[in-house]
Amino acid sequence: MRFITLFLCHLLISFQPVLAQQNFRVSPDLPPFGDASNLFAISPDSQWIVTGADTTLDGRGDFFSARFDRSQNPVRITPEPVEGGQFFAGFRIDPSSTRLVYLADQETDEAVEIFSVPLDASSPPVKLNRDLLPDQRITSQYVMTDNQEVLYISRELDPDHSELFIAPIDGSTESTRLSQDLPSGSNIFSLIGVDNAQRRAIYFGTPRQPGVEDVLSVDIDLPGDTINLTEQINLPGQDISIFPGFLTDTYVVFEASGIGVPTEVYSAPIDGSSLAVQLSDFSDLGFTIVNSSQISASGNEVLFVASQNNSDYLFIAPIDGSSPASMVVSADEILGPNSSFGFMQLTSDSSRLVFTLFGSGERNLYSLRLSEGSAPTLLNPESNSSFSSLRNISITEDNTRVVYITNQFDTQRNELFYVPIDGGQSILLNEPLQGNNDVITYRLSPNSSSIAYLANQTGEAIEAYQVTFDSNTRPRRLNGNLVDGGNVFDDGLFFSSFALDYTPDNEFFIYWADQDTNGQFEVYATKLLPDPSSVPAFSNWSLFLLIVIISLFTYYLLKRDRKLGHPFLILIVPHLCQPDEI
Repeated sequence: MRFITLFLCHLLISFQPVLAQQNFRVSPDLPPFGDASNLFAISPDSQWIVTGADTTLDGRGDFFSARFDRSQNPVRITPEPVEGGQFFAGFRIDPSSTRLVYLADQETDEAVEIFSVPLDASSPPVKLNRDLLPDQRITSQYVMTDNQEVLYISRELDPDHSELFIAPIDGSTESTRLSQDLPSGSNIFSLIGVDNAQRRAIYFGTPRQPGVEDVLSVDIDLPGDTINLTEQINLPGQDISIFPGFLTDTYVVFEASGIGVPTEVYSAPIDGSSLAVQLSDFSDLGFTIVNSSQISASGNEVLFVASQNNSDYLFIAPIDGSSPASMVVSADEILGPNSSFGFMQLTSDSSRLVFTLFGSGERNLYSLRLSEGSAPTLLNPESNSSFSSLRNISITEDNTRVVYITNQFDTQRNELFYVPIDGGQSILLNEPLQGNNDVITYRLSPNSSSIAYLANQTGEAIEAYQVTFDSNTRPRRLNGNLVDGGNVFDDGLFFSSFALDYTPDNEFFIYWADQDTNGQFEVYATKLLPDPSSVPAFSNWSLFLLIVIISLFTYYLLKRDRKLGHPFLILIVPHLCQPDEI
């Protein structure tokens, strides 16, 4: 009987590269009616995951850490907060992959403070800020440096002022205030970012007087060395706007306006070596700046959109203001009057811009080569009607493809497509969907070799699938078997992907599902097989015949020696046939 068992196990293993991948839960054991959070943090080294879960049914989640190699099962790393206390979103693992930084009113109800704790639970959490009053809180806009420090905004020295502080991530010394003294009514609003090379922090607030907003730069190691980058911009009722990603290695880009003065785009070197310069100058032309700016990968150019008479125009300017901004393309010239830009993204080499245009009853996707002065290329030429949906647009890492979700071929169904970035035929990535079901969302793998997407593809259940750009492979399921009524979910569904992700090394896929118990949500990891493009689909008869030949040969060997079986198979088969395989 043993040889038959081994033979069947070997036959299963022969199909394993096509059928199965290791799947396991990374959130902790839950009691009935307990849930794990749909938010999780993955360490930069791809070894750790931190999840939030309510294991005590008190309505307050705790943080648990686990290793993907399963050498540490989920272990609680945070203490029970005070009555009424709770943990908040915005928790992150530090660049060294050793500690979790999180926000909680852990010690005093309603006083939200910042803490850190080792991922291996080797010591209890430490508070990084000084004590706060009960009605104060630290926001999630904190930044971690490469030197094991945390910068954050709080009111720990003066309850009347929000100020910028820095503290060692292990809490070994008391926090230090970085921002300068503030006049009555003034505050620091936002931490824009940190330049690790120059050891400078860039932040935004009202250091001169309430209502007059400025961008400031401070030396992290010399708290008194603060430079106001925008002080010379004298606008009435000045209003500075900062958008994420507008900080390069040397410049910060921002928008400023005043009472009765239109918004203009500016830049300033973060070390204060020269004054801020105005990149746009449209106040006399009736243009209005639209918040769609982009900085090139080189950090040398800024793209922005300006609107005039309900029509949008795309401009480009050198970031140092050495020459005036020049118009790249007009929306009217492409799609007609009253057209506007939507999504905009530069490729990582800054050679092309991918964007959407809305107008004249149409919603279209384009790419534009910036260096050649060529006309934009329509990326959805097969469409014979306007899209009612065009979303989740991404550019692959190699800058060759654009991925998106739309109802391009069927107005009743949103599906997953890619198109060559220079134009061509759109390729459908998902398999046919049942009924009027949709592809809900997707994530590109870190190396852009594959795509994980959510869809109720075969029935009512929403499941996770992985597909590559190779047309010879079929999508394969990433989640484990779902109980009746179970689904893989994403927070926000149509517009975000918080509840599914890849590890940075592309080894695991993480998702949130009520996979084992209907209505009880937990976090799972799937150990990914080699690149799916190297795994042919079942329709590949050459692979099937090879498996049959190998299996028959194995059967022959086992039958020849029923007592011991083949020594090689005796060694490897028990190891490969593990119960945690899907």
